[in-house]
Amino acid sequence: MSGLDGLDWSVFDLASNPVPGDPDKAEELADHYETRSESFQDMSDALKSIRNSSAGLQGRWVERFDRDFGNMPEDFGDFSVSCLTVEAQVRAWALDMRRCQDTARLAYERAKDAMDRRTRFQLQCGEQWGRCLSCDRELSGLSSSDGSSFRRAEVERQRDAAEKLLDRYKNKLADADCDYDQARKMIERVSGEYDDAALRHAAVVRAIDCTPKSVKGVERFLLFGWLAVGHGRGRCRRCGRAGRDHRIQGLGEGCELDRSRL
Repeated sequence: MSGLDGLDWSVFDLASNPVPGDPDKAEELADHYETRSESFQDMSDALKSIRNSSAGLQGRWVERFDRDFGNMPEDFGDFSVSCLTVEAQVRAWALDMRRCQDTARLAYERAKDAMDRRTRFQLQCGEQWGRCLSCDRELSGLSSSDGSSFRRAEVERQRDAAEKLLDRYKNKLADADCDYDQARKMIERVSGEYDDAALRHAAVVRAIDCTPKSVKGVERFLLFGWLAVGHGRGRCRRCGRAGRDHRIQGLGEGCELDRSRL
């Protein structure tokens, strides 16, 4: 929740927050993808190390590795890059979201202030207009006798003062209306920027191709690969060896990880 959801957006004739979302949660998601990228890169580096090590796979085991895992080192490297791309887009989206929400909050505050001033100046205009009418009524009822001349002059001064105040409040009311219109334009503009940013970042993420080059290799790696580089737990149902001690060159065709013992 951005903190804007609880505001009364009817000030702009809107039913809800036009820039929803939680930038902090988005940044947490970006951190998650950054961590995933590091994990995939670690897996890629570990498999490449096994393949390339002079003390690692040799002879027929190289063929076995390539048959069972194929492009897995490269695939996991690609997954790492993909996660970094997602991380960058989500983090950029968090920044855009925060910027749009800061602007939306400012527009909201300006609109509320303009509406408050408009209400106040409308009342003041009505009050001074009423005084002008009252003075006009009194002036129309005064005779031209010497006794009423003093009163007439006094009422005319009161009417002039009320008319000046009326003009002043009308100008202030016009300023408030102008400020509200500017705030409305601001919220319309930032709402469009928010939508454009969301679509732009989503399009980049949607275009990422995370399809592995070898589905078989992915399946075998998910079952055994990470165990082979020393990060697994549990035991193999076939040979009974602990996951952390299982080596690729020792895998048999029937080896299967006992997931219940993870």
